[in-house]
Amino acid sequence: MTIILRSVTSRISTLRATRTRWRSTAARSCRSPRPGDRAVTTWGSLAAVVLGLVFEWSGVAKIASRAAWQVAGTPFSTGNAAVDSVLRIALPWLEVLVGTLLILRLAPVASAAAAAVMLVAFTAALVRVLATGQRPRCMCFGAVRATPISWASVVRNALLVAAAGLVIAGA
Repeated sequence: MTIILRSVTSRISTLRATRTRWRSTAARSCRSPRPGDRAVTTWGSLAAVVLGLVFEWSGVAKIASRAAWQVAGTPFSTGNAAVDSVLRIALPWLEVLVGTLLILRLAPVASAAAAAVMLVAFTAALVRVLATGQRPRCMCFGAVRATPISWASVVRNALLVAAAGLVIAGA
């Protein structure tokens, strides 16, 4: 009888411990985020919308002024004609896709990472051309805003990469 009583007592204490763990886990998952967490999420959401709008604007403007954008892309050539032709066709659509994903907050980490990779590649191309002393027109936003590239373009891209980092941190 003592063995049965010990077994039942042991089982009851196990159930109580499990219930206590479950309650504390449920309470943690239902609690509101700490103030710092909420700030990161808010800034991350804002950064996602801003970055998404920039990518949308850039992609749509390039699609709308495709011929001008393709000619203006010559100084930024990769040196491989096949890669350049694929980029000239696919890049605007990729920008629209990434922008849409960011605005709708679908796969925010992946879309922000894709945006950051694209921005780093764009920045590398800008620095390479600026280092040669050339200042071709930047068709980053299609014919809508075709101004000569400068180091301000590099700073702009660095800020956009930081925005992508905020999206990733706030996701």
